[in-house]
Amino acid sequence: MFTDAQIQIIIEAVKAKAAPEIGKCSVCGHDEWSVQNGFSAVLLTDTPAPFWPYAGQFVAQQSLPSAVLICTTCGNTLLLNLFVLGVYEKLFPPTMPSVAPQGAAAEDSMPRSSEGVPHGEG
Repeated sequence: MFTDAQIQIIIEAVKAKAAPEIGKCSVCGHDEWSVQNGFSAVLLTDTPAPFWPYAGQFVAQQSLPSAVLICTTCGNTLLLNLFVLGVYEKLFPPTMPSVAPQGAAAEDSMPRSSEGVPHGEG
């Protein structure tokens, strides 16, 4: 879930890059949008075969993280790519732990102190 500060970062980026073009909803014509409290990850795959049991791997390796805007009148939903908006690194600084690649030990993905010791140990 986003903090209030993260939602504000998204709103400011949308205003700077997309407003007033977003303006009115293309479905109902109203112009009130809400930013959802969390991002959506559009999954990318090289096959149309079902991949839901492996969604965690795809989100970590192949996805388009997006902010979700919803028209408050009709529910029309817009997905705005966080990289293109220029806010991904502001929302998720590189110091956050990453998901371990398949087959990697869980401790390999743990955040480490400046001494290289995983947090929570020693």
